[in-house]
Amino acid sequence: MGLRELVQILPCPDLETICVYKPRLFATHVPYDSLPASMKVSHCKIVYICRNPMGMFISLWHFTDKFRDKNKELLSHYEAFDKFCHGILPFGPFF
Repeated sequence: MGLRELVQILPCPDLETICVYKPRLFATHVPYDSLPASMKVSHCKIVYICRNPMGMFISLWHFTDKFRDKNKELLSHYEAFDKFCHGILPFGPFF
């Protein structure tokens, strides 16, 4: 089961009872396509932030370097970028 399918079966929190403050702020990592239809048609303001793929790649490359086995050689930028473009990432494809 993929992440999108898993996210769709998880219950959506009841924002009416969770937060008493208005207006409410709800932050999520759920892709826009996977948001419940009720959120999309509710006329609420949605701010969608998407990172520049190149900036995300460089950040990921430095981050994964911190956790690599020091007995293994560091992936070159070229090899890491090829894996990035083909979706070979610890958390699934970016695109």
